[in-house]
Amino acid sequence: MKIVRFISGKSPRAGFITNGEITEVSGDIFGDYQPKSKRHELKNVELIAPCTPTKIVAVGLNYRDHAQELGMTVPPEPLLFPSCAAF
Repeated sequence: MKIVRFISGKSPRAGFITNGEITEVSGDIFGDYQPKSKRHELKNVELIAPCTPTKIVAVGLNYRDHAQELGMTVPPEPLLFPSCAAF
């Protein structure tokens, strides 16, 4: 059994793949969930990322060559900062 997120219609949904088809679930797939009677064939859905990140952290100046390209010194510890990606 594999946990998946997929798009069927317009909205993302969650479910389990068993025997080549997806059983849709309601609730929190990682906590309290209930299987629905709705089934989807894999060929009729688009599989998407298994989770939606709440934050992406980027690392800056982590390559000596890149720091030199920018005319900066390599910091003693990596610079961490939130990504500008919107979710």
